Amino acid sequence: MKRLTFFIFPVAVWLSFLVSDVLAQSLTLEEIMRIALKVNPELQSLDNLVKSREGAVQQADVALNPSIGGSLGNRTQLFKLGQELEFPGKRSARTNAAAEEVEVARNEFRFGMLQLEREVTGLFYDLLWAQRNVELLQENVNINEKFLEAASYKFNQGFGSKLDVVKGQVEIAHAKRLLNSAEQEFLTTENKLRILLKIAFTQPLALKGDLTLSVVQAPQGLDSLLSTAYQSHPSLLLEQHRLKEAQYTVQLAELSSKPNFNLGLSGGIEDLERAATLSISIPLAIWDTKEGAKSEAQFQQKSVEYSLENIRTNISKQVTSAFQAYQAATQAAKLFEDTLLREAKEAAEMSKKAFETSGFRFLDLIDAQRTYLDARLEYLNSLRALRHAEIDLQTSTGIPIYGGQQ
Repeated sequence: MKRLTFFIFPVAVWLSFLVSDVLAQSLTLEEIMRIALKVNPELQSLDNLVKSREGAVQQADVALNPSIGGSLGNRTQLFKLGQELEFPGKRSARTNAAAEEVEVARNEFRFGMLQLEREVTGLFYDLLWAQRNVELLQENVNINEKFLEAASYKFNQGFGSKLDVVKGQVEIAHAKRLLNSAEQEFLTTENKLRILLKIAFTQPLALKGDLTLSVVQAPQGLDSLLSTAYQSHPSLLLEQHRLKEAQYTVQLAELSSKPNFNLGLSGGIEDLERAATLSISIPLAIWDTKEGAKSEAQFQQKSVEYSLENIRTNISKQVTSAFQAYQAATQAAKLFEDTLLREAKEAAEMSKKAFETSGFRFLDLIDAQRTYLDARLEYLNSLRALRHAEIDLQTSTGIPIYGGQQ
């Protein structure tokens, strides 16, 4: 036992270092997604539900067990064999209904996977955004510190203003406050992703990705997207299978009032004479005609039909809204890329040169830098909004990002 203990301990230590080394590497979105799909308890639960329903199909297709018995006495020795035979159609209806339950469970699993992919991808881009946001605000602190040095130098040389120095100090304090808030938001987002991936807070987590690049499929026209959603969305598919299951349940309820046959065969010695008997009995559906079960099944079918129509309507709303949000986000990002970001950068650079070479006001320099920072932050926000819009649009149609391709 001691030898085994000494062997297991170094292996466990080696595995822990191996995991740490993997996490220390930069993870792509696909790698992050693979971890999330593997460790998510809800998906594991839904996966086991599918396997459970598959067992129910196997059980539903099994014939009823026979019965065996007998009687012994001085004058009688009989052997009895009985078999209950289901009314034709009951077994197939029950099996078909169970098979539809499997499809319902599979599409519930697909829907759960789709929701998880949406959450993970959104957090991935949120963390890339938060990281870039921290970098921009740290750069802003550095620039304002240089501006303060320049203002202080001019003031010490006797041709500057004390107000410029104070203004520079205020700007640094403001820049550091923004940076501190951004760092807190980065940590909050990172912790959300850690919890989702079940990664310890002590383990390093680095991402490899680009906020300017999309991983989703190129969006098509709205009509094409709606058509795809009607064919592929798991919430719609699972409701369609629920409707088929309800139809089989109605069929089974109608057959439930039909009697099963009890077939019996006995043979042996009775009153010292050989005897053989074949018997058949059929229950009479007099008191219990299953009217309540039939009514329940029929109204359940109607309920599912309306539910299916409602889900289809909701999907239409979601896809249309996501498509409009995507178009707006695309235009906003393009606006910054084409004009605003470039013009703000040029204005900031011109203000810096003018301050260094002439009597350009320090307050105008600070204002130009703030404008350029705001433009860069807004562009970053527009990229984040665009990535989320793309994710929402694709998942609203029921198309997976990574999970369905594995």
